[in-house]
Amino acid sequence: MLHCLNCKADVPADEGRIFAQVFVCPRCFSLAESFYERSLYELRRLEVALRESVRLALLEGRLQFSAAPDHDLSKRDVLRAVVLLEELRHADASHAGPGDPAHEPEDR
Repeated sequence: MLHCLNCKADVPADEGRIFAQVFVCPRCFSLAESFYERSLYELRRLEVALRESVRLALLEGRLQFSAAPDHDLSKRDVLRAVVLLEELRHADASHAGPGDPAHEPEDR
């Protein structure tokens, strides 16, 4: 009898599962797999939102940094710019009326 490395339950060797090189019981495997798949789904949604924010910023001439960097941007700089773009996009959408082309529904 082996033990699930997550919940410490006894697991017969023939019922154990491996998730990311970790031996777990079937229940913990299912939980980990569900969490992982849901997280991947959310990351894909975030990627789509990021691409759209960058696209809109380019169209509106808002993709600007205070100075042209002579080196790669840090993760912090990039994330700060992404957050700013999202805040600007949401602010624009909330100020636009339903007849305004800039109006975007929150649930997409």
